[in-house]
Amino acid sequence: MAETNVYFMRTPLDSTYQHTLYFKNRTEQENYFATKVIYSMLNCTYQRKDNKIRASKNYEELLSCNYVQFTNGGKKFYAFIKDVQYVSEGLTDVIIETDVLQTYMFDYQILTSFVEREHTDNDTAGSNTLPEGLELGEYVVNRYTKDRELYPSRWVVVGATERRNVDEKGNITFEPVIGGVFNGIYSGVRYYVYIDNPVNAEEAQYSITKALQDYADAGKIDAISSVFLAPAILLGSGTSEHLNMIQNSYSPYTKEFSLSVINTLDGYSPRNKKLLTDPYRYILVSNGNGGTAIYKYEYFNSEYKFKIYGSLTPGCSVRLLPLNYKGVTENETEGLNLGKYPQCNWATDQYTNWLTQNGVNIATSLINSTAGIGLGFAVGGPVGGASGAIAGVSGIINTMHEVKMADRIPPQTQGNINCGDVVCSMKNNTFHYYQMSIKKEYAQIIDQYFEMFGYKTNSVKIPNKEHRTRYWYTKTIDVNIEGNLPENDLTKIKDCYNRGITFWSDHVNYRNYTLPNEIINKEA
Repeated sequence: MAETNVYFMRTPLDSTYQHTLYFKNRTEQENYFATKVIYSMLNCTYQRKDNKIRASKNYEELLSCNYVQFTNGGKKFYAFIKDVQYVSEGLTDVIIETDVLQTYMFDYQILTSFVEREHTDNDTAGSNTLPEGLELGEYVVNRYTKDRELYPSRWVVVGATERRNVDEKGNITFEPVIGGVFNGIYSGVRYYVYIDNPVNAEEAQYSITKALQDYADAGKIDAISSVFLAPAILLGSGTSEHLNMIQNSYSPYTKEFSLSVINTLDGYSPRNKKLLTDPYRYILVSNGNGGTAIYKYEYFNSEYKFKIYGSLTPGCSVRLLPLNYKGVTENETEGLNLGKYPQCNWATDQYTNWLTQNGVNIATSLINSTAGIGLGFAVGGPVGGASGAIAGVSGIINTMHEVKMADRIPPQTQGNINCGDVVCSMKNNTFHYYQMSIKKEYAQIIDQYFEMFGYKTNSVKIPNKEHRTRYWYTKTIDVNIEGNLPENDLTKIKDCYNRGITFWSDHVNYRNYTLPNEIINKEA
């Protein structure tokens, strides 16, 4: 009967195979287990590797042991102690079961297999984006900013076919103008800027209210086609001067900027960088008027850059584009439009305007009517004169009646206000940037989960190993393994990988997840 040396040990290993120790070679393995020996028995008889060992030890002495190592036919075997059975004083049966992972650690190799999840060897944010299907809870705002340059300015834009001029003495004159091109868009009118809230007497004469009244007084109100608000950035240079006529511009206004981001989730700094990607955090951009867009950090190219385009038209057109996003320099399909700026109402005295416009016609009509009365008496005598007088008086009455009807027309409103009025008055008609993330509570839970079980991989590959400083987790589906070992033991090893197992190269801190587990740069 063969003899063997048996070493009874206390190790952290157990037969569930959820965790095991990893060794680079047999020497490292043997040296480690040599430090765990409690009792040694030399020249023992051994019959089967998965049966029992009759030990010349008291039952109580072996209760503290959970592992054995022995040599049989030149092969070292490692086994779990499954049970200790009393036989007699100084004699105990030890029931064992082979630890297939330690026994055959250097006798098999994994071929290309379907790896369901594992600890990655590249944890750069954005390199791992497969959905995990985890509970995320509610989202919170980590940082909020908005573009203050897009606020409506203190200048009101008037589109008109005639320009209002004020000389040094305050005299008002008007001159026809032709249209122009503004931010690449042709307009049949010219655009002028006026002050909406004058702060002194000098500014008062250049206020929008005064300008509109001057147009009305001069009978030029029809020269105004639009009155609207706009951000100062679309008005061009020189808006500090009163009555500035906006100059032609053949390209849209543009502005590029980088969004300053924070790499925490509700104040929590994760170890696993997958938490720095969607759906754990993202950028939400709102136009303040019901339109939103979501931008994912991982799809930007190093910098989180955006570009704003703008054109000066009634209501204005402003558009936001992400730059170098999803591989596109200016990603037009992911753009967001800003809500329209208000097109303002302007009150006009229809009677005054009508009277001024038709003053010459009214005077002519009165003259003709009066002449008709005189002509009737001169030519037709009393009968003819009566007839002419009736015609002339009727003309005057009709004319005066027309004037009276015009006087009864209340001041009218022209133009309209879209839904951006309230938003603009709140200074919210701009782009709002919300850096959203899951709550700290959920971030910590998910980070701990990733610490233990890595990321979902779903890839056909050879599983990673020796790529982390302390441990790595591997879970496969129908793993492919070849090796020189019994079929039953090979099946057990396959089951370990298919259920998922963690290998620990840091033997001192076995199953201690509180310590960092950095990626080993094998190229360094």
